[in-house]
Amino acid sequence: MSKRLATLHAKHFDEMSDDEHEKINNDLSKIISNSVDVLLKESSELIVEVNNGKKDRKELESKIAEITNSKQLNIHDRNSLIEGVLNYIFYYGKLQPLVEDEDITDIDFTAYNYGVIKRNGVKELIGKKYLFPSEFDFCKYSQTLILRNEGIINENYSHERVSDEKYRLRINVSIPPRNLKHTSLNIRKHRQNPYTLDVLKELKMINEEQKELLEKIINQKNRFIIAGKGASGKTTLLRAMLMNVNPLDTYLVAEKDTELYLDHSNFIQQRIKKENHGGLQITLGDLIKDGLTMSLDGYVVGEIVSDEAWYFINAGVTDHMVAGTVHANSSLDVPHRLLSLVETFNPGIKSETILNLIAKSLDYIIYLKDFKVEEIASVGEFDSKKDSIDISLLMKGDADGR
Repeated sequence: MSKRLATLHAKHFDEMSDDEHEKINNDLSKIISNSVDVLLKESSELIVEVNNGKKDRKELESKIAEITNSKQLNIHDRNSLIEGVLNYIFYYGKLQPLVEDEDITDIDFTAYNYGVIKRNGVKELIGKKYLFPSEFDFCKYSQTLILRNEGIINENYSHERVSDEKYRLRINVSIPPRNLKHTSLNIRKHRQNPYTLDVLKELKMINEEQKELLEKIINQKNRFIIAGKGASGKTTLLRAMLMNVNPLDTYLVAEKDTELYLDHSNFIQQRIKKENHGGLQITLGDLIKDGLTMSLDGYVVGEIVSDEAWYFINAGVTDHMVAGTVHANSSLDVPHRLLSLVETFNPGIKSETILNLIAKSLDYIIYLKDFKVEEIASVGEFDSKKDSIDISLLMKGDADGR
């Protein structure tokens, strides 16, 4: 585990018995949660501005002191409470150790008193000390995570997804009325120190032969797409491959929420602007379409889920390097998945035309399952007689999983 912040919750919750944890939950956490609730209602803009560095944190500390002024607290307790509220708002409170543990990739709460983490690919129940004392505490905590990352969540917008770029997290929160009973929180973590292809080989995601082919795909600026279900390792592999691109080439990275975190200077990283955030909505399709007017060597789409499929295909047809990820059940399933997305959001285009363009826009398909590369396939021509694209399987995972 990396060295954690010495925050109020992290220090207390690591060293106490279950009974002491429960007492802390009923006392300190309740006061902190109530104080945060008032801040969310009265000073939400101030929280965002302090988080973005536009206003001094002392202004927020004064507001917290004002809110807690009616409490019968001595100076030491008041300072501890202010520290606890700031920790709650700007860090991850009792979940901070889980956020900073590089071995943990997912933190999922389906209710305030039940959750699961995934550590090194294996799921386990979240320890009691990390659970929340009530739905009220958990809901306010989850709403705070969304708010401070410039998201919107309320009864009208009861689901939101945001990115915390400091900790490299994707955060999903749903509250009633979308959820029937409890607030849910899903945190997908991306490593501060991303895996390279060499490390992924050590972790048995890929073998030596696959690694050599993946490096060849990048070196030759081939067009490729990585497929698999959620949490199969698509983004991890895409990031590792892109770390090998020529530093003289310029790429546009288009994402709904920041997940790739490419630190190289030759990547232009852009995000969409959601409709409920005010002003002009900007979609992934808009980002790719505008990118086609720029002098770029390639385009990367973090996740293809809607109308951006059409623009992704068209970018590939223009002979730019394109790379992206998509949800699919196999290499053979990818063209049909892209076809269905294009037909859904661009009605009126013949399926034969779409499949022909898909064949011309891709060179390789990489299929992942459970954090292992199962298939690498080459994309051939569209066969109008068979109404299908010729997909040739080049490599499969070993029978023992590697």
